[in-house]
Amino acid sequence: MKTKQENLSEWLGKGPHLSLFNNHPDAIYVLDLEGNYIDANLAIKDLTGYTVPEFIALHPSEIIVEEQLTNRMEILQKVCSNVKEEYEVYFHHKRGYMLIALVIYVPIMEGNETIGFYGIAKDISEKKEIEKRMYDSEKRFRLLSENSLDMIALHTTDEEKFIYVSPASKHLLGYEPEELIGHSRYEHFHPEDIASIFQQHKHDMGRNQEYKLTHRAKRKEGQYIWLETTGNFIVDEETGEIKECITVSRDITDRKLIEEKYKINEQWYKSLFDYNPAAVFSFDINGDFISHNDNFNKLTGYSQEEINSMSFVPFVAPKDLGRTAAHFEKAKKGVPQHYETTLVEKNGEHRPVQVSNLPIIVDGNIVGVYGIAFDISERVWAREQLKESEQRYRSLFEYNPSAVYSFNNEGNFTSANRALELLSGYNQEELLEMNYSALIHPDDLEYTHWHFEQAMEGIAQNYDISIIRNDGRLIEANIINIPIIVNQKVTGVYGIGTDITDRKRYMNQVESLSNQNRLILNSVTEGIAGLDQSGNILFINEAGGKILGLNPQEAAGRMAESLMADRTVEQTCPANQTLKDGISRVVEKDTLYLKNGREMPIQYSISPMYEQGIITGTVITFSDITDKLRIEQLKKEHEQIELEFRLASHVQKSLLTDVSKLVLPHQTDLGVVSIPIRKLNGDFYNVVSNGEQIRFAIADISGKGMAAAILMSMIKYAMDKSEEHTLPHEILDELNQYCAKYLDPSMFVTMFMGTYDVMTSRFQYASAGHEPGIIYKHEENEMFDINARGAVLGLSKDTVYLTEEYQLHGKDMVLLYTDGITEERLNSGVDSNDNLKELLSQVDKSKSAQEIIQSLYNEIRRKQKDQIYDDQTLFLFKKVN
Repeated sequence: MKTKQENLSEWLGKGPHLSLFNNHPDAIYVLDLEGNYIDANLAIKDLTGYTVPEFIALHPSEIIVEEQLTNRMEILQKVCSNVKEEYEVYFHHKRGYMLIALVIYVPIMEGNETIGFYGIAKDISEKKEIEKRMYDSEKRFRLLSENSLDMIALHTTDEEKFIYVSPASKHLLGYEPEELIGHSRYEHFHPEDIASIFQQHKHDMGRNQEYKLTHRAKRKEGQYIWLETTGNFIVDEETGEIKECITVSRDITDRKLIEEKYKINEQWYKSLFDYNPAAVFSFDINGDFISHNDNFNKLTGYSQEEINSMSFVPFVAPKDLGRTAAHFEKAKKGVPQHYETTLVEKNGEHRPVQVSNLPIIVDGNIVGVYGIAFDISERVWAREQLKESEQRYRSLFEYNPSAVYSFNNEGNFTSANRALELLSGYNQEELLEMNYSALIHPDDLEYTHWHFEQAMEGIAQNYDISIIRNDGRLIEANIINIPIIVNQKVTGVYGIGTDITDRKRYMNQVESLSNQNRLILNSVTEGIAGLDQSGNILFINEAGGKILGLNPQEAAGRMAESLMADRTVEQTCPANQTLKDGISRVVEKDTLYLKNGREMPIQYSISPMYEQGIITGTVITFSDITDKLRIEQLKKEHEQIELEFRLASHVQKSLLTDVSKLVLPHQTDLGVVSIPIRKLNGDFYNVVSNGEQIRFAIADISGKGMAAAILMSMIKYAMDKSEEHTLPHEILDELNQYCAKYLDPSMFVTMFMGTYDVMTSRFQYASAGHEPGIIYKHEENEMFDINARGAVLGLSKDTVYLTEEYQLHGKDMVLLYTDGITEERLNSGVDSNDNLKELLSQVDKSKSAQEIIQSLYNEIRRKQKDQIYDDQTLFLFKKVN
């Protein structure tokens, strides 16, 4: 025996009801006894957005609001008893919004047995909305009539005497309604207003039209107020004659005062806007310019006409575009923004600016954004100079081989570098608890106090003293004291201390060198220095002093190793090795710390210095190899860049569709030209065809290299893997989510995507901030732009894209291109596609798409005089018949 499900399936496949079922304008669907969808007619898509297969695959809980599912099953139980039922149901459209349908359930009978149900659904969303509005309107009217502060009155038409007055008369005029009824309203008008009111009343009554008056009325206590009165005439339905007049009056005295103030405020605003020393401008909610003052023209270099047709995007450097757009979005939400960004002038120069964005609020709604921009070039330059100065000071303090420190005005340490710790034997924590007098030999204490007092008077000091180390050892030191001056007041003293113990010890030995040896040492360009067995400098020639930034007196006695890069235990000093084994050595590269704190790469050789057959020291010959290393580094970087470009170029070529090898549907043709300005192409195109549909796209990626190549692969993957019925804007939305999440803020992508349906000749398209496409209508021999609103990919994950469509006919064409095609740098004009359309109109359109696109590009190159400033791509789709 067949089951009810089998009987239902068999019943659906036959019978005269099929024609009515399939062609009925209302959505009709079939349910089994459990309420699951079994079949539906084509009208179901108009109602729900789902195709028939999609709808049948849905579970009722996926489309019907959850609260109504239980009620639905109860109704179906009643229908089982051969009772027709109808109810209103809330359901989700495929696009996500909520609709209301009136559903009638009818049982499907097999004999006396119910085997399923018909559902007949009609969209009543608009009807319900109208009913709701009517209900709300009636409710508001009741509240108005009962609680209005406006005075509602009924008058005769002849003498205009009050017949009815609402209680608001007490508040408005000081009269109770009873005091006004039976009196003419002219008794309360200002004498200067009576004539004009009478004439207008007479004029409007003759035409039976609504009128509005602004006039003065006297209150009970004698003062006049301003009223705004709206009047309508009540007509006798039988005779057609006007029998009464109803008026509504409200107090507008405060508004009158505000209007007067507004005139003044408007003049103030205009003065503030036009004569503001800053660049002041305003945008609408989409970021397009509404207004701007002359200072904005001066700041950007654009004319008023050019700016009026632009958005803020071209004015912002690509590296700051994402951050600036984010500030704009916050200002649109009512949050004032203050930030720095980079302005791109018309001539291409970049200028740092301080920008404030303020929401424009009208009647409680944000309708745009104000902008105030200041040129902060000098401030940024000063800030960079200060930053550089601070870094120099830190380097000078922390890495100075000399002891650098500071005192307060009582001589207590307030700072100390590592060199002072080494010089004194105390750590920093101990020094910051000490006074300088604790380090001075008693014999030099009074002498040192005098120099400190002189420094506190603002006079720099230079002197030699003896210092007692933490271990009791006595060392000789050269001291420089410099006053610390803040706001023209000495607040402390800087100190620079240098250990000159060894310098004094070896001064005689240095001075005993013959003049002839000095001439030899100073005649060479390499630095030459002699070291004792402890590694301290005995002598140095002029060239070596210049390299080190020291004069011979400063260098003498210093430990050479203190000028070199730090070494680990395993890295033995080459000079020490030569002292031990007497073998000369060459060091190809090492690092030298100069007096100014800068590091210098050097190459040096070490030879032993003998006296009576005994090694008494070493001689180092050294030279600066900064330029040599810089050349080697540039060579390596160039090789790495070349490798990356080759890899990226290979990836790009593998991603671009070879149109000549593509199997296209019947009566369609494609042509493409894509020329990069350099090795890597920032333009990208892709074509996907399944025999019934052709999907193609063109994109312009702001960056280059592997990042752009990877993004191209993402675009190709999204197009190749998209389902047949996926709309262009849905693919753009998917790509935008990826770009907004992973794309570097300095990069962005413009893109135009289209889909051509072979069966219907319908062309659907969407755009992400790309150049508009061009439709060529063969029959009319006309061209026009096509575009769809949508920001560039990667700016914001909340961007909404739209799919538009156009019906193509025989031999119509769709032309897409990148901005390199329409640039007008040679003519210093505003970019447009007018020249492109002119050139397209001149080519032979009877040729193949590839021949047409090649001829068009040749003409473009000729017009641009072969001067290419950007990647150039042309893409042509042609409907052959």
